[in-house]
Amino acid sequence: NVQEQMNDLATDSHLNYKQILMQIYGSSGATDIEKASCNNGDSSCSGSASNGPYASWKQYKGPWVDVPLGSSSETIRTAGCLVTSVAMLIAKSGVQTGISNFNPGIMSRLANQILAKGYQYFDWNVDSNDAGGATTSAQVANNVIKYLGSGSAYIVLQHDIKKFSVDAVETIIQYGLSHGYNFQPLTITSPTAHHRINN
Repeated sequence: NVQEQMNDLATDSHLNYKQILMQIYGSSGATDIEKASCNNGDSSCSGSASNGPYASWKQYKGPWVDVPLGSSSETIRTAGCLVTSVAMLIAKSGVQTGISNFNPGIMSRLANQILAKGYQYFDWNVDSNDAGGATTSAQVANNVIKYLGSGSAYIVLQHDIKKFSVDAVETIIQYGLSHGYNFQPLTITSPTAHHRINN
């Protein structure tokens, strides 16, 4: 099925995401990942990849913002940046998006294969909420600081496309250093934060 083909190409080849999507969906009518066809053939969907109707899709704005992610308390609004980005790429490609079958357990299998191949993946255990309710650097800094406590390691979720979130980093670092924390890059041996996988 499609999920297994994508998994095989992602793990056994050096293709990037665009090449994988084109290899899987090229026979379905997609000619380029940048093609703005909106999946339905409607002439109102024509336009360039930067100005098609999907260009305005936002994880924090639209009818999908409160859709839950699994059984967690997270929603598309609070943690759905990847979901939104992939949806935009698929829409740009012109691929028909009807799902003919569901693949139970695919995410668990993928996560296990990542670890089995010697890679590591990281979720987060501190949410700055810069893709949700926070709109200023002070709010982002306060959201991060309030989560710091007796834990031994924290992985903070922030988005560098949000200037106000980037501006909060200095305050967060100053607070952390003055309270005995240190900051390190993520490596294969770093402490991890993994969210519960529901599929």
